[in-house]
Amino acid sequence: MKSGGDTEWGKRVFSRGYSIIYADDCYVDHPARYSLAQLYNRVARVRGGTYYRLDKNKDAKYALMQLLTDLSCLRPPINYIMSQFFYFSTVELKNNRQKIQVFLVALFVHYAEVLEEIRLRLGGNPKR
Repeated sequence: MKSGGDTEWGKRVFSRGYSIIYADDCYVDHPARYSLAQLYNRVARVRGGTYYRLDKNKDAKYALMQLLTDLSCLRPPINYIMSQFFYFSTVELKNNRQKIQVFLVALFVHYAEVLEEIRLRLGGNPKR
């Protein structure tokens, strides 16, 4: 799978009647992204995995028209970003410069997801 393997695995576990338990000694490592290009590739990979898992049987042109009809995806998600902005302002961010950087990265991720969704619905191949 390009992305979403943990979700798929969890669904299989529950469908077979097993339970997942918390393990104190378990360690999961997610690599940091050091550039916008690396971040975009990650967003594109995750979006592609989600798209192909959920929308396999939809007609791509119809799905694109449906996406573009709901132009709210093109609006910046100000409420979400501002909630994160204020959350991080009370936790880890030290100054306004860092707060603005978090805001801009969140905005970048949002539009990267929208652009990748449009690209996939136009018949593009998922990123690896």
